[in-house]
Amino acid sequence: MKRTINKSMLAGVVSAKCSIAKKDADQIISATFNLIKNEVRLGNKVRINNFGVFDTVMRKGKPGMDISRNIQVRIPPHKTPVFRASKIFKAKIK
Repeated sequence: MKRTINKSMLAGVVSAKCSIAKKDADQIISATFNLIKNEVRLGNKVRINNFGVFDTVMRKGKPGMDISRNIQVRIPPHKTPVFRASKIFKAKIK
């Protein structure tokens, strides 16, 4: 059965492996995630060696349906975040 690791559990593992307080590990993890989010929001790529690349792609506009009113609507073009895993990361999962 798969398990889900949340940020608090991740902070616990990092604190144990790095011999730092869990609170400090949580702050480091939060700062890292915030940096990644801000850079991607600005349109920049974030590349982490042997892990992957966080980036944005532009999605084309397309027709859609508003099912509550049963009318066709236009979905405008928009940016969406993407993550591409590195070859090494993919190999570790196989």
